[in-house]
Amino acid sequence: MLRTCYELKEEFRKFFEITNIDEASVYIDYFTALVAESEIPELQSFCKTLNNWREYILNYYYFFISNGPTEGRNHKLKNIKRRGYGYRNIDNFRLRICSECA
Repeated sequence: MLRTCYELKEEFRKFFEITNIDEASVYIDYFTALVAESEIPELQSFCKTLNNWREYILNYYYFFISNGPTEGRNHKLKNIKRRGYGYRNIDNFRLRICSECA
């Protein structure tokens, strides 16, 4: 089961090399069929999520933008806040953000 899971994970990595929407849509169907044969519940749950969000995932091929940079900045800000144990002075918090995000 572990080997199958690893092989399917590696197979899904090919999805990120696709450059057009038609190929991406076909690949989602192909991958979902592979996972259905494997009968691994965690991967089946992943494919259910993939199909539920299919429209939005495929929108990437129309606009070629993602929210990755925004998520990265939010993560960095949360880490600064966590390490600061709650800044008492908003100016110090702002300075820390400016120094680490510059």
